[in-house]
Amino acid sequence: MEEFAACWEGVEDPRTGNAALHEFHELLMIALCAVLCGGQGAVDMALFARAKEPFLRGFLKLANGVPSHDTFSRLFRQLDPAQFRTAFQRFMTGHLPCDPVFTIDSDHSPFVCKPDEFTAVLLEAEAALRQIRGSSQAAGAA
Repeated sequence: MEEFAACWEGVEDPRTGNAALHEFHELLMIALCAVLCGGQGAVDMALFARAKEPFLRGFLKLANGVPSHDTFSRLFRQLDPAQFRTAFQRFMTGHLPCDPVFTIDSDHSPFVCKPDEFTAVLLEAEAALRQIRGSSQAAGAA
């Protein structure tokens, strides 16, 4: 988890007070796992966290329990996109192999990262972030 957290240096945690109940890097790890398993937004991230809580507790503390979809929505709505992009690119280039296959858990298909797919994976992650931000902003306007 320390290596994962190091990738996100320079990304400011925008949450304050009670909104910072869950550990920042744990939220990012859950979000990453959920997206790699096909999740497309904050609701999917929360559903993944609930469904895979025993798996996640194998490497996360989850001291305040499993985060809700509102927690993920608030976080991604407030994150600085440029800081997130830079950190995500650092994570992708430093920690995802391009040839080997690895699995998030035994219930899902392996995620394969090939050199020619790197850009597509990055764009998909950024699109998911934009979708979360757009859904959250639309809900706030209603």
